[in-house]
Amino acid sequence: MKPISNLRSPLVLRTDFSDNAVWEQICRILDKPFYDTDKMKINYVNDPEYAGVSIAQLFSIIPDPKSAELFYVFIVDGTTISDPTHPLLVVDMVGDPGYTKPGLYARVIADDIRDTMQQFEIANMDIEDLLPFDFDDEAYREDGYYDEE
Repeated sequence: MKPISNLRSPLVLRTDFSDNAVWEQICRILDKPFYDTDKMKINYVNDPEYAGVSIAQLFSIIPDPKSAELFYVFIVDGTTISDPTHPLLVVDMVGDPGYTKPGLYARVIADDIRDTMQQFEIANMDIEDLLPFDFDDEAYREDGYYDEE
């Protein structure tokens, strides 16, 4: 699988190609400005080569996210496509040294993604703010990926 060449943040990666109409609907939701002055341009990666990419594989197609200042990736996967609220998978690509490892993830519904992107951009929140209150860090594996239960 080839590395993603345009690593501009925020990056939305499509990994499910089962319904193009839903993909276009999600893009329209994400392209709506959050504020009147919102100038954020989302970098969409819509390439079937990335169909089914897992969180672990994400690190091989984005080998050095920190130097690219790509701290989070927003993934449109099967759950995003099939759930009516279209929750995108948000993956922390760099972690927080001493606290969390890269690969921690959460879901954010499409209607809230612009706000989340902007809060990440100004460092007003991070992935831990999206985790459930009862997050079990024991399920967070040594290789940096969180096991779904």
